[in-house]
Amino acid sequence: MVSLQRKGPQARILTSEEKEKLERDQTLVSDFKQQKLEKEALKNWDLFYKRNSTNFFKNRHWTTREFEELKLCREFEGQKLTMLEAGCGVGNCLFPLLEEDLNIFAYACDFSPRAVEYVKKNPLYNLERCKAFQCDLTKDDLLDHVPAESVDIVMLIFVLSSIHPDKMLLVLQNIYKILKPGKSVLFRDYGLYDHAMLRFKAGSKLGENFYVRQDGTRSYFFTQEFLAQLFADAGYEEVVNEYVFRETVNKKEGLCVPRVFLQSKFRKPPENPSSATLCHQCRRNMVQIEQLPLCHYMCPQSRDFPCASDSRAPNISKKAYAALKERTSHSTPPKAARHAEVALTEASDRKKLLLRNSVLRTLRAMQHELVCRKKLSVKGDISNDLCQCTHLNL
Repeated sequence: MVSLQRKGPQARILTSEEKEKLERDQTLVSDFKQQKLEKEALKNWDLFYKRNSTNFFKNRHWTTREFEELKLCREFEGQKLTMLEAGCGVGNCLFPLLEEDLNIFAYACDFSPRAVEYVKKNPLYNLERCKAFQCDLTKDDLLDHVPAESVDIVMLIFVLSSIHPDKMLLVLQNIYKILKPGKSVLFRDYGLYDHAMLRFKAGSKLGENFYVRQDGTRSYFFTQEFLAQLFADAGYEEVVNEYVFRETVNKKEGLCVPRVFLQSKFRKPPENPSSATLCHQCRRNMVQIEQLPLCHYMCPQSRDFPCASDSRAPNISKKAYAALKERTSHSTPPKAARHAEVALTEASDRKKLLLRNSVLRTLRAMQHELVCRKKLSVKGDISNDLCQCTHLNL
C-alpha cells in the first residue's frame, strides 16, 4: 500500500465515467427530508459516536507536518500558545498535539455531547492544559466559554463540511470573535471530486456538492473559490488556499483511490496598519488620519477613505462598493444611512447575512469621508469639529 501526495491550485480532472455518473445523479432529497436531517443533526452525530466510540478515526499525528504554523507562529521560544479545536470529535487531533507540545493550552468543542464526554474521559485530559465543552457553532456564542480575542490558532479539521452551507458563515463569524488580530485559522476538509463524493449513490444529494450518508450525517465538498469567498465574507484574509491530492495505491489488488482535500490558512487582519493597507484607486499606502478612529485611513494622493482597501474590514465586491458609494456620495450622513438601509431591505435574507457587516463598515468609512474631507480642506485642528458619524447608532 503506497500513498502519494501533491498540492495544486486546480481541482481534480474527472474521467468520462465519473462525469457521466455525476451528470446522472441530479435528483435532490426532498425538502421534508432535508429539514428533518437538519433538525436531527445533533442526534445523528451522537448516535455516530455511540456506535463507533473512539475507534473510528485515527490519531492525526500529521497536523504539525502539514501546518508548520503550529510550531513557527511563536514570537519567542517557549511562548505558550492558546488554540481552539472547533469540532474536536473524541480528541484525535487534540491529544497528539498536547503530547507533542507542552506549551499549548487548548480549548476544544464539539457538536456532540457524547464526543465531548469521550474527550473528558481520556487519560490525557487535564484541565490545566485543555478545556472541552459542547457547542453548536452556528448558534452558541463561543464567548460564553472563550475570552474575546484570546486564541492564537483555530483548527477547523474536517468540521465545516458537516454543516449546512447556509450556516457556514455563522461558524466563521463566531470564531472571528475569539481569534486574536493577526492570528490564523488552519483549515483542512473534503475537496471537490474527492473519492468519497463519487461513491455516493443516487438519492443522497442534498444540493450542489452536498450529500447525506446512510447514517444521516452530511458532507460538503469544497471548491477553492467557495471557501475563499466564505472566509472573505467573514472578514478574513487569505494566506494559503490549495488542493491536496492523495492517491492510495494497492498494487496487489490494482486499486487506486484518489483523495482530494482543501488545505488552507486564513488570517484575521491585524489591528495595526501596515503597508498592505492600500488605496484601491492609486494603490498608494494610506495614512492614518489624526483624531479619527484607528480603522479609518486616507490616501495622501486621492484623499479617499475606501473601506474595501482597509485590511481589517470585511471585503465586498468592487461592484457592490461602487453601487453603494454612488448612492451615498452626495448625501448627508443621516440620508446616506437611510440609503444603505434601503439597499439592505431590498436584498434577500441570505444577502443581508453576507453583506450586513461589510456594508455597514463601508458606510461608516463613507460617512467619515463626507464629513472629514471638508475638514481637511480647512487649515487648523480637525478635532475642533464634531464628527456626525459617531451619532448614527450603526
